[in-house]
Amino acid sequence: MNLSKLNRVVYLFLLVAFVGLVATGLPLKFGGNEWAKRVAALVGGFQTTSVWHHFFAITLMVCCAAHIVSSLSAAFQRRRQGTAWRQLIASPDSPVPNRRDLHDFLRMLRW
Repeated sequence: MNLSKLNRVVYLFLLVAFVGLVATGLPLKFGGNEWAKRVAALVGGFQTTSVWHHFFAITLMVCCAAHIVSSLSAAFQRRRQGTAWRQLIASPDSPVPNRRDLHDFLRMLRW
């Protein structure tokens, strides 16, 4: 499956936002530990860490919304071109899990 340029940019921001959430969320969660105080001090203290954490959370939500809008737009565009809903949902490129996904999952567990 080829990703459009928009999808690549969204996934890059999604990746950065996730890593940023982890990097700022752990010091906030474990603020009493010495390592968390040192990590928070690197970005200016716990208040600044909290601001960055909120920034990354908003970035993640915007990326998710952009992905949903892009996916729905592509689905409706393919539908206008005559593709049946069943084919959109059950095709190999569909994000909906299908029989092949279950088969691959079971083989992976057996491995």
